Amino acid sequence: MRRFLLALALLLLPLVAVAQEAPETSEEDRDFLTAFLEDNLSGLGRTVRITGFAGALSSRATFEELSIADSEGVWLTVRDGAIAWNRAAILAGRVEIREMTAAEIDLPRRPLPEGPKAEASGFSLPDLPVAVSIGTLRADRVTLGEALFGTAAVVSLNGAAALEGGEGSAQIAVSRIDGRDGSVSFTGSYVNETRRATLDLLVREAADGIAANLIGLPGKPSLQLAVHGDGIIDDFRTDVSLTTDGVPRLSGTVTLISSDDGSGEVERRFAAELGGDLAPLLLPEYQDFFGADVTLQAEGRRAASGQLDLTRLVLGSRGVDLAGSLSLAPGGLPRRAALTARMGLADGSDVLLPLPGEKTFLKTAELTFRYNAAQGDSWKLAGTVHGLRRADIAIAGLSLDGSGRIARPGQGGVDAARVGGHVTFAATGLAPTDPALAEALGTLLSGRAVFHWQAGSALRLAVFDVTGEGYGAAGGFSLSGPDQGLEVTGRVTAEIADMARFSALAGRPLGGATALEVTGSAGLLSGTFDLDAAIDGRDLSVGQAELDQLLAGRARVSASVRRDTAGTEIRSLDLAAATLSARASGHLRTGASDLSATLDF
Repeated sequence: MRRFLLALALLLLPLVAVAQEAPETSEEDRDFLTAFLEDNLSGLGRTVRITGFAGALSSRATFEELSIADSEGVWLTVRDGAIAWNRAAILAGRVEIREMTAAEIDLPRRPLPEGPKAEASGFSLPDLPVAVSIGTLRADRVTLGEALFGTAAVVSLNGAAALEGGEGSAQIAVSRIDGRDGSVSFTGSYVNETRRATLDLLVREAADGIAANLIGLPGKPSLQLAVHGDGIIDDFRTDVSLTTDGVPRLSGTVTLISSDDGSGEVERRFAAELGGDLAPLLLPEYQDFFGADVTLQAEGRRAASGQLDLTRLVLGSRGVDLAGSLSLAPGGLPRRAALTARMGLADGSDVLLPLPGEKTFLKTAELTFRYNAAQGDSWKLAGTVHGLRRADIAIAGLSLDGSGRIARPGQGGVDAARVGGHVTFAATGLAPTDPALAEALGTLLSGRAVFHWQAGSALRLAVFDVTGEGYGAAGGFSLSGPDQGLEVTGRVTAEIADMARFSALAGRPLGGATALEVTGSAGLLSGTFDLDAAIDGRDLSVGQAELDQLLAGRARVSASVRRDTAGTEIRSLDLAAATLSARASGHLRTGASDLSATLDF
């Protein structure tokens, strides 16, 4: 935007004098300016097209149609647009627009998002090379597609805006004109020098309105949302109020305070206190969990160094209580944490958790996490869950326990942040609803993991093991970051005492005992792998007499396989049993294969 306005100003300067004498634009000038606007407004996955552009060198420019498209097509069309502006003001470094109007705007969907940026820019209004003032901003008819908010709507828009020297103000009013009752009014201003801001937002809609559909409110009630704030941004309080069907549902305040921390640096503090009866705004099935009174209280500060201290956090409802505090160092590592979460109803009955996907119920749960760098580098995690169930499985009890250490750079000679520890779990009363899975899984399952992570390095799970009734698995692996394709490298071993437990799952009688070992690497995002695997069996049977006889006694299957962008290479595939041996190797590619095999009895 900055470069566009500057380029536009430079372009118009030599043409102002000509424009005074020649209000009409030639076809050649019009084509040149159209191309200029399209080229400067397009880019980064955005294509702008303008047709019927006229009057660029007069005090009132018009166009028949302007469209903006991304890779999925046009997402914005403006028809019969006009801009009336003060040509001479550009010489004083001002863009004075008396009128910016359109007869019709069509917005069927949102544009595709741009990629995220790693840096946070902070808040300030842009200091543009020219001042911008829009006296009248009007669109007679704006058509909003259903893809935007879940329901289509037609609205009108009126407003004004100004931006100069780091000061800005805007007034916007939107009203539905499609026979439905609904309006949005916004007034806001901000001055960089004094840091004073005002904010007034009022949203009013009848039932089945845009906001109710966008949020997904049950019953799509009428609603009114009011947000008001006025004061220095360094000590700014915002009042929030939400009502539906004329009944107050949520109210409270959010306060932002900035102060000198004593060393000349700015410390920013915040506080929020919100509460109300949100049950009517939730699906009826979740109302037991939230109850008739939900409260959120939070207080904290952010230092100039980037350290974040959440000194108080309380979230309460009928089915959940979360309380504690949290302090994060500038790099994101915790300095202090004391968090406790409890879920469940007082009478111990099942409650539906507000989670996506399959409906999940529980009776009670508790989770705690403790860490304080001032008292040492150790952390502690503990949790219990009772009566967890979904449509496909129920777990009578689940316990979780963990501990470890957190080392920050410069602590104990450490040059990079490190986090390590071990976590154990134990589940009892496992009861899958699928009888075949229940037979294979059993009713008990426990395990542990030892992990280590260092900044800039892969996550290492040095040890993990899982033990069930008659089976178990163990090993270790490392996991690289997304920038390296989430590559897993490691080794896994597993033992099954009696394969019969998997007969129902396999749909045929199985027998014998087996041990499995797999080593190698696999790219979770790329789909590539390079693996060596071996299966050792004893008296294996698959319910087929001839094959069972061949596999009697000890049998071993080993394989070495690699898959990359060129195809799959079977370096070796060997089967050795008491009365049978086989070997295969070769390459597999789409549309072609090159395999060789031998079989001996």
